[in-house]
Amino acid sequence: MKMNIAESLNNILDIIENKCTDAAGDIHINPDNLEVFSRETDYLKGRMGLEPFQAVVFAAIIASHSNGRCTVNIIGKRMGMSYLRMLSFSKDLFALRDSGLIRLKGTDDIIVPAEVIGSIMNDKPFEKPQLKGLDTRKLLRLRSGIACLFYGAPGTGKTETVYQIARRTGRSILEADVAKLRNCFVGETEKNVRALFHDYRIACSENDRMPILLFNEADAILGTRMEGAVRSTDRMENSVQNILLQEMENFEGILIATTNLHGNLDPAFERRFLFKTRFDLPGVEPRLKIWQAQFPGISDEEAANLAREFTLSGGQIENVARKMAIGSVLTGSGQSVEQLQQYCREELIPKAAGRKIGFQF
Repeated sequence: MKMNIAESLNNILDIIENKCTDAAGDIHINPDNLEVFSRETDYLKGRMGLEPFQAVVFAAIIASHSNGRCTVNIIGKRMGMSYLRMLSFSKDLFALRDSGLIRLKGTDDIIVPAEVIGSIMNDKPFEKPQLKGLDTRKLLRLRSGIACLFYGAPGTGKTETVYQIARRTGRSILEADVAKLRNCFVGETEKNVRALFHDYRIACSENDRMPILLFNEADAILGTRMEGAVRSTDRMENSVQNILLQEMENFEGILIATTNLHGNLDPAFERRFLFKTRFDLPGVEPRLKIWQAQFPGISDEEAANLAREFTLSGGQIENVARKMAIGSVLTGSGQSVEQLQQYCREELIPKAAGRKIGFQF
């Protein structure tokens, strides 16, 4: 009788019960020696591209899933392994997840999608849906992660653009809190960085749409590595940078970093950003629209004059609007165009200007 996918998976379960279980009911499976399953695992590798141990794990998952809740702990028991031992094979679970055969919910639950069960019933290898137009990615061996760098002057809408992308595409944002990542104790910052990417991978498995990992003001963490570092703090900083570089090299997801200080990034980080988008100060026409949006009460002529006279970013125009609002509350009346212009001049601090404190003669 010709073997099929369902039969081969069931045979694996029979072998576990009849050949890998002792008289006391204890299961003994050696992941390094799976010869007893070779007929079935060879077949599943040819039909589904599964490595031998992945095929055995997948059979255990299918059996557990059919009985109700499926967890890493339950799979471990079916494999004769402790929970921690099973966790040591997380790479195989992630491989099954990446192929679309399972979904991981949280840190423990395992879900088999209905379309996977349907493909087994119809004896058809499950094919994970691909984005139309990107089917050649496997042939070209391109990485699936996308990292973007938004850089430019402050207040030009870099962070807001990330929020709008998330809103338009229905994605959640996992923002890296640099202050919480850094820790004065040796080794803790490195652990926090790895934990951040681990949490992101979990978030990917829990969401139908891949979330965005956001590094706001990225220069605070994606800095330049120091050559010949001697001090312990410098060596620790280099260690953090190397971990970040490694995580970005193997990253599968959507990462967006924003920075006002593009020049402070290590060149190795720049290479890992697929898209680099510069945010310039808005021109006269965009500034006119921003003025009109922030100040619906002013005339088109006044808005045009302000747009031409003051080269401000969107964030700076928002600052002016806030100052006007506060001034109106304090004075109890609306403020003049002259006052509006004064607020604009205050936003344009000359680069070489400095404040002198003390006596001047």
